Amino acid sequence: GSEMCKETEIVPSFFIGATFGNLFGTLVGLPPQFTAALGLVSLFCGVVNCPVTSLLLSIELFGGEGIIFFAAACSVSYILSGYYGLYTGQKIMYSKLHSKYINSIRNNSGKLSNDKYVQNKQFHGVFFIAVMKTAVENASVI
Repeated sequence: GSEMCKETEIVPSFFIGATFGNLFGTLVGLPPQFTAALGLVSLFCGVVNCPVTSLLLSIELFGGEGIIFFAAACSVSYILSGYYGLYTGQKIMYSKLHSKYINSIRNNSGKLSNDKYVQNKQFHGVFFIAVMKTAVENASVI
């Protein structure tokens, strides 16, 4: 299959996430429509390991009213999803839990690469987690 076209895996993940969210909401007494939306977005985040994309998807599909809840769900899903996702070409270079590199890119001579693009992408991932942590901490104050 093509790396660019994985709809045969994405659409079922939407269904499974929404179904689990609906069941969870029904069991614990939360609005099942809202927990279905949370389930859809958080499972999507875990499958693709893309928290920013998942958060933007939640806003596009369900509006911005519950953004704090979607951000929290995406953050937890991203951290718990491991280092491999649906796309085999995606490499997570920086640990989700510790301040260290977990995958090093080596050039043809076997030496570690100092690729500025890779370093910039890693910074953005750490920055996103810090922003989400701050948003969740400040949400309880509001």
